[in-house]
Amino acid sequence: MSEQQLVFNNSVEGLLNSIRERLSPTMKEKLRALGLDADRKLDPGYPAQKWASFVKYLAAELYPGVDEPEALRQIGRRTVDSYAEGLVGSALFTMLRLVGPDRTIGRMTKNLRTGSNYMETRSTQLGPRRYEVWINNVSGVPGFYSGLLESGMQHSGARDPVATVEKTDGLECTYVIEWK
Repeated sequence: MSEQQLVFNNSVEGLLNSIRERLSPTMKEKLRALGLDADRKLDPGYPAQKWASFVKYLAAELYPGVDEPEALRQIGRRTVDSYAEGLVGSALFTMLRLVGPDRTIGRMTKNLRTGSNYMETRSTQLGPRRYEVWINNVSGVPGFYSGLLESGMQHSGARDPVATVEKTDGLECTYVIEWK
């Protein structure tokens, strides 16, 4: 029997911290109905599909009138930007700026595995400042990972990074990441 795919509480906390100033009582109630009580201590982990429901709900709520992929991209970017503003994130991105964007791509699986027990990636360099990145499971929110990748790469020193969904296959997703 395979282990349950979990998103760890540090990832859920990062998501909540990124939007906390906009989190209304109504939104908190809806999140509680989805299985996340933002006013209590977080569980150690949340099933990946449940976590994805939190992300989808918050993206739709915070970016009304924006198509789902772009709303997910925006909340993904905001999650990383918020993390980078904190003490741990600031230190991490200082180190990643030292190693640079190209080597940051190579650390992708390690970085994503700090937030879940199931994420795997592969990357292939397609040219200067251009990579194909495969992620084994984006939990049905590929736009969120586009934003996460873009913001992460920007904080590592890439200029104007863009992560485009190249192909999805079930829960897998392949992106092309490029920057100036």
